[in-house]
Parts: sequence; structure tokens; C-alpha cells
Amino acid sequence: MKALLAEVWQRRALVGSLWKGDVLGRYANSAAGLLWAVFAPMGLIAVYVLLFSALLPSKVVGAGAVAGGFGFFVFAGMIPWLVVAGAAQNAPGCLLAHGATLRRFAIPPSVVPAAVVLSALTDAAVAGTLFGLALGASGRLAPLKLLALAPLAVFLVAMVYGLSLAVSALNLYGRDVAHAVSAALPFWFFATPVCYPAEALPAGLGWVLALNPMDGFVQAARWALIGSPVPGAAALAWSAVASLAALAAGAWVFQETRGDFADLL
Repeated sequence: MKALLAEVWQRRALVGSLWKGDVLGRYANSAAGLLWAVFAPMGLIAVYVLLFSALLPSKVVGAGAVAGGFGFFVFAGMIPWLVVAGAAQNAPGCLLAHGATLRRFAIPPSVVPAAVVLSALTDAAVAGTLFGLALGASGRLAPLKLLALAPLAVFLVAMVYGLSLAVSALNLYGRDVAHAVSAALPFWFFATPVCYPAEALPAGLGWVLALNPMDGFVQAARWALIGSPVPGAAALAWSAVASLAALAAGAWVFQETRGDFADLL
């Protein structure tokens, strides 16, 4: 794992070039540009707010009591999820998409999933920045809390990069991996308390949150952004441990399969 991370760091300029090409390619000839990174999730947030407010009117009262109401509650939880969703959308096929470049030039393939994660992080950062401006305009922003999120952001990126390494490599052996990721993502989303407070889950489903590393990230984002209760130490610890495990496992899968890339691309 250390060798792979060192490789990516040494070629960080290349990661930046791939990231720039991806961002410019996605928003080329678009008048709104990067603002689409906000418009798309805001549309989903509006749907989720209406849906969950109607389905769980008694359960969302506590969530609506936070600064800004239930809409802010959902938006704050959506920001870390955007990193996962953005990477999951593009990571499985990223090596195939850059196959010609990887075959032609002697560049390490590990930089490609890194650029995918950086692009997903960019979308989340744009959404988070605009959300922060809205909070600042209303006098609700707490900058010191945002600084406390930095270590957790590193763990989130580590988890997403590890998963991206694994699925991008395994997808070369069978395109079913990309379809499996697309099918599994909604289950993971609804198992994460983005659109509902954790208290809304039946008591018998508490194990879902206990096993879900995204729970700690979502709780932390809400604490920093909208003043929700401080995340539990157990949830934060599990998020950190699971992130490092995902990074180690993803790096191992990538390195073990790397020798086959030339034949599979």
C-alpha cells in the first residue's frame, strides 16, 4: 500500500492533469459549469425532503429542529455522500476509459482512480462551499468545526480511493462489476442516514448503522455544518478503521491484478 500511495504522490501532477481533463470534459459547453455539481444533488435533495417528510412526519421532527430545517439536515448529510456517489459512478470503468493512454505511455495505472476520486471530491467541495456560504449568510457557520472535519475528510478519501482501486481493477475481468456497483449503491445510500435521522430506524435495524462506515462521516458533517449532536466515538472510530481497511484491501487487489492489466486493457 505504501508503494502505491508513494507512486500516486510522485505522479500527482499527472493526477491533476487527468482530473482537469475530466472536469472540463464533463462541464464543457455548459453555461452553468461546475454549478451543475450543486444543481443535480439539490434536485435529489428536494425530492428526498418531500418524500421523507411525507413518509416519516413524526420521525423527522427532530431533524427539522436543527438550523435551517429538514432541507439543511439532508443537504449536510449529502455532502460526504457525494464523494462516494461520484466515485462509484466513474471508478469501475476508469481504467478501460483510459486504456489507450495506459497502453501508449508508461504511466502508473494507480493515478487514474486517484483522479476519479479527486473529481468526486471536487463536486462535493463545490456543493459544500455553496452550502457554507448559505450558512455564513444566515450567521450559522462555525469555521472551527469545519477545521475539525479535515482529518475525517482524509479518512473518507482513503476509503473511497481504496474501493475505487478494487472495482476499477476487478471490472477489467468482467463488466458485471460495474453493474453490481450501480445496483448496490442505492442500498448503501438508504442504509446511510442521509435523508432521515438515525432515530427513525427501527430498533432491530440498529446493526445496519453500526456496520456502515458512512454513518460517522454523515454525523460529523451535520455536527460541523448545522449543529447536530456530537458524533459518537464508536461511529467515528469505526469510520476511520473501515476506511483504512478499505484502502489496504483496495491497494492489495490492485497490486495483485496489476500484472494482467496490459492484457486486459
